[in-house]
Amino acid sequence: RYVIAARASSIAGGAVDSYALHIFEVNGRDVTDTTVTLTKGVNVRGRAVFEATTATPPKDMSTVTVRLTPSSTSNVAIGTTPANAAPDATFVMPGVAPNDYRVSVNVPGRTGALPTWVMKSVVAGGRDLSDVPLRVLADSGIDDLVITLTDRVTEITGLLTDAVGRPAPEFSILVFPVDRTQWGQGSRRRLPATRPASDGRYRVAGLPPGEYFMVALTEIDANEMYDVAFLESLIPAALKFALAEGEKKVQDLKLSGR
Repeated sequence: RYVIAARASSIAGGAVDSYALHIFEVNGRDVTDTTVTLTKGVNVRGRAVFEATTATPPKDMSTVTVRLTPSSTSNVAIGTTPANAAPDATFVMPGVAPNDYRVSVNVPGRTGALPTWVMKSVVAGGRDLSDVPLRVLADSGIDDLVITLTDRVTEITGLLTDAVGRPAPEFSILVFPVDRTQWGQGSRRRLPATRPASDGRYRVAGLPPGEYFMVALTEIDANEMYDVAFLESLIPAALKFALAEGEKKVQDLKLSGR
């Protein structure tokens, strides 16, 4: 079984707004009667809201980019074009194909070593979708997507040492959520593994509030990072901790002796 996926513009020179998914089978003979029918997608509209305590929202809202990424549970994915916000912080994505999507937003800029803004919540239809996919249906668009960003950015810093107190920069630090439903790719609670500096000091920034496990490993395979059995095997040796919104936590790690 194969899938042909296509995207196109219904108007010459216009934005991509149509999609097609055609499933067919190859069983040893040529397939010569394939018809791929384009269907116009729906619009996803919304706005970005900035909750500022010390930072100033961007003067140029066009630098704010919103993305819809097909969730890892999707069998077939039709990509979407990222949307840049208008001066009033609203945005629209035309021609979105029906699917389950993870919502992400990028706002350029850093405050020292930390990103200035991180996503706090995603709400549509009165539901908080921060940690679950946004479901887009074929017969109806979304007009009330609200993405709230905050300048209260979490940060974990500390010193990683070996059993005798020496810096251990050859290890990597992996942080993953206690909530097993958030272990998959695309979760905002999953960040790449962090390698300490040569003095053993590390920093993990931008995690949403919640409970997490932290563990130091000599090697981390990119595929294993999302493997349930692998993550389960790390829990007995992991440090469990909680993060509040905007919390700056200092957490040293000491490796046990062999």
